[in-house]
Amino acid sequence: MQPWPKAGKATAVPGPSSAPTSRGAFAGNAGSVSSSQTVPLRPPELSNVFTVDLPRGRLGSSDTRVVALPAAYFDLLAERHAQAADDLAATLTPLVVDDARAVLADTEVPRPDDMGYALSIAWALRGLGRVSFERWGDALLLVWHDPPGRSGAFRAMGATLVARVLSALTETEVHGAVVSPSSTQGEMFYVLLAGADACALARDLDRQGHTLGAILDRLSPGASA
Repeated sequence: MQPWPKAGKATAVPGPSSAPTSRGAFAGNAGSVSSSQTVPLRPPELSNVFTVDLPRGRLGSSDTRVVALPAAYFDLLAERHAQAADDLAATLTPLVVDDARAVLADTEVPRPDDMGYALSIAWALRGLGRVSFERWGDALLLVWHDPPGRSGAFRAMGATLVARVLSALTETEVHGAVVSPSSTQGEMFYVLLAGADACALARDLDRQGHTLGAILDRLSPGASA
């Protein structure tokens, strides 16, 4: 398996092969869909990471205080205050990046499966659900499982967060676009990881109601139906 790239612009960021169903390739070279590969989640020791101090009315760790609010507030914020949602994504980015880098600290040259594992831990530590990579032909997608928000506005904010985190971790220009089948019903969504032009087209096609497979086929001229 090849190391994760460290520089340059990305059409699609290389990642672990994982695609249960897909047709065609992405942006150029045609490629067959690889067999599914799952990145196992092996949580580190998390005792004493989060504490409840009822006498003082505090939640958090030894150096960070948190406030418990319903996850649905993410949807409310994203739907009503677009700029605040973008600011929240910008604020979360360095926190998630630091969490992922801590997991990767002993990995000299991170491989895609190392990156997937680190991101899953980073997401879980923040209560954001978990993530995994899927390869559909030459296209790489991040799958966000059990997100705290269910709205389209939250998903768009999530795609921005994903792109910023991966850009920081890989030192590669990464963009993200939500391309989710309607059948997911909120429990998961897909983020296409690609260049700016490909993501802009993918967003437009998603708004028009195209299926995930159709969107990826449009991004790969000449792919088989």
